[in-house]
Amino acid sequence: SLDPQTLLKFWPRKFVIGARQFVATRMTKGKLSAVALSMNLQPGDIAADGALPDEAVTLTFRADDAEVYYAPEMTPLVGVSGNGALKGNSFRFDADKGRVGKVAISGGQVEIPVLSPKGAPAYFRFRASGDAGEILSILNEDPLKVLAETKFAPGQFSGPVRAQVEIQRPNLRLAPADSYRYKGVATFDSLIVDDIIGDASLAAGKGRLDLATDGMVIKGEARLGDAPLTIEWRQRFFGSGDKTIINVAGVANSATADLFGIPTRQMVQGDIPFSARAIGGVEAFRALDLEADLTQSVLIAETLGWMKPQGAAAKGAARFSFTPEGTKVSDFSIAGEGISIAGEADFAPSGALKTFSLPTFNLD
Repeated sequence: SLDPQTLLKFWPRKFVIGARQFVATRMTKGKLSAVALSMNLQPGDIAADGALPDEAVTLTFRADDAEVYYAPEMTPLVGVSGNGALKGNSFRFDADKGRVGKVAISGGQVEIPVLSPKGAPAYFRFRASGDAGEILSILNEDPLKVLAETKFAPGQFSGPVRAQVEIQRPNLRLAPADSYRYKGVATFDSLIVDDIIGDASLAAGKGRLDLATDGMVIKGEARLGDAPLTIEWRQRFFGSGDKTIINVAGVANSATADLFGIPTRQMVQGDIPFSARAIGGVEAFRALDLEADLTQSVLIAETLGWMKPQGAAAKGAARFSFTPEGTKVSDFSIAGEGISIAGEADFAPSGALKTFSLPTFNLD
């Protein structure tokens, strides 16, 4: 068997330069065995820069306990075992196993379809399983930093995840950060996201995450506080404007409303099936559109001596706008048996009512 450094001693510097540089700079250790070389060189095959046609050379090998760097500043693949095939102008390595940090790799691939000229795309693919926080810690390293503009930290995520990820970068020793592309799919159950809204955590998450260079989409089921939810969370990583859109549906109560800064305790009691769309940023939503079925809840207007009993049909809708000065409620309406209300209101950050206007107000 050979190690990479020994192999390089026998490898001419101008021969299949791209593959030689890969071994020299990105495969820093490993045991190479079952090395087999076949050549079919024709007159004129070797270009001035050392490039060869793909069919001119085939070198196959087995690697064990290898260390591979797919990006200079990221945690390397270690303990890698697999089979490689180098041709005149392409390279491919299929890994059986390995690990990145604490994340187990059950299969992977390095593919460089074009070695010369330099700068063509190189692909690094792997299947991984491990803790959500550990996987995100790796994806959040330079130059990817997938959470850089989300205001999340990898340590907020925990729970088992199975993922397939592809990282694409130019086949250069050093590639600009904005030249990296990535995509991936992850499935999860028992996922926890701590402090997703204030001190509230998303728990018992089960679903799927689709990751791309410019953002991610999470679809699944979870609990926010004590409210069961179905959720679709779309997060942009870059650019201006609203980066977070969260669509949720479930059954909420006053405790759930408190998480969004919506004061309801003095007016509503009981469980409320609802659907909501929140937009803005993950630390501060800008707006929330809400629709709710109030049939099984109790509505109270204490100063008027009125109450909607549980079981009386009613539906509500409202748009909430959030600023440091408080919460503004517009397009507010409740309609049902014995009730027809429409208007708007302003609440202080403490939840105290500042102003309200109800051009439609009928209670029977």
